Amino acid sequence: MKKVLMILIVLLAVVSMGAFAQITDTATLFLSGTVGNYVSITVTPNASATSLALAAGQSSPLQVATVTETSNTSYTVTASSANSFNFTDGTDNLPYTLYYDGSPVASGTPVASGSSASGVSRPVSVTFPAAPTSATTGTYSDTVTFTISAP
Repeated sequence: MKKVLMILIVLLAVVSMGAFAQITDTATLFLSGTVGNYVSITVTPNASATSLALAAGQSSPLQVATVTETSNTSYTVTASSANSFNFTDGTDNLPYTLYYDGSPVASGTPVASGSSASGVSRPVSVTFPAAPTSATTGTYSDTVTFTISAP
């Protein structure tokens, strides 16, 4: 009887262990995201940008603004002028040369490029001859557009 009782206890222990065994299951979640191309350009004008002495002329480059380029990929910067790099009053045109980071600018051609940039600042300057005495009295202006692009 002792033997039977021992066998029953052992069987009961084995069966009860199975009843309390932990059962598990697993599953996975794959996470993914993308970062797209980012480009940004800002222009910070100097006070001199709106108070140019057109009658006197400016033979050495005068800084009129700072352009800040930001990109997380390859990029190019171009500059274009609404009046083909002329100050105008709507009738008369006074030519000027725009410099980007010290180099003369040709409309629509790249003025800067890079593989990426984290707030690279570049000076923008102008030179211009003295306005001819025949120029009409008034306010002359031009708008320059800077564009940063990524492929």
